Amino acid sequence: YLKERRDGYVKRLNGIYGRGLASAGVDVIVGFGRFVDSHTVGVVGGDGSVYKTVTARHILIAVGGRPMLPPGEGVEEHSITSD
Repeated sequence: YLKERRDGYVKRLNGIYGRGLASAGVDVIVGFGRFVDSHTVGVVGGDGSVYKTVTARHILIAVGGRPMLPPGEGVEEHSITSD
């Protein structure tokens, strides 16, 4: 029950953020990126090939993250993460 509620909450937040970005005219590009120069980002596909280059005056990179449990006896079975 707790995991389902958490997943629903995260999904709702992602929708709110997505709609906010869209209404502000922000183009969201999902992938792996790196700066080519001070105003250009190359977005890379899973195979490592560059499939899009974006040049703009301002670039925001939201790196995201993944939860990690610390090592130890009993930690995994007594923990929940956002994944």
